[in-house]
This record gives sequence, C-alpha cells and structure tokens, in this order.
Amino acid sequence: MLLEQFLSPEQYIRSAAVRDESLVRTEFAKYNDVVAKIGKQLGTAANSVEALGRRTRAMTRKLRDVDTLPEADATAVLGIETEDLLDESEVVDEVPDAQQA
Repeated sequence: MLLEQFLSPEQYIRSAAVRDESLVRTEFAKYNDVVAKIGKQLGTAANSVEALGRRTRAMTRKLRDVDTLPEADATAVLGIETEDLLDESEVVDEVPDAQQA
C-alpha cells in the first residue's frame, strides 16, 4: 500500500518536505565530516611546514661559520655541470593540472 493512500495531500506534501529536509541534514553532516577531515590534514601540513622551518633555521645556524666555495669549485666538487643548474627563469611556479597534462 502506498503512503499517499493513508495521508491527505497536505500531510503527504508535509511528509515529503520533512523527508527532503532529513536528506539535506544527512548530506550536510557528511559535508561537515569532510570539512573536518580537510581541516585536520591542513593542520598536519602546517605543522610539517613549521617543522621544516625549524630544521632550516637549525641548519642555517650550524652553517654560519662555514666558508662558501666559489661556484666553479663547488660545481667541480659536487660533480654538477654548470649547464645542469636551473636558471631562475626556468623555475616553475605552478604544477600543471593532471587533466591538462
């Protein structure tokens, strides 16, 4: 038997509206869970960036008293050809979208 057989048209419409609101509420709860998960992931990423900054500062402090080699000597010691080094104009600011690639 159909629900509409037992309800007046007004009751049926009200029942459908309540059901729709319930569905929206359920979806909104799922949406909120995803937002919370993203927030947690962003917090983790922020903590990682902060830790990286701390490590960078620690390494910088340790390297303050270390002399630097001229570029030619440094590339020879490291076995890097000068043409293998990136020029600032070659640095990519954005990573292409996987769909565009």
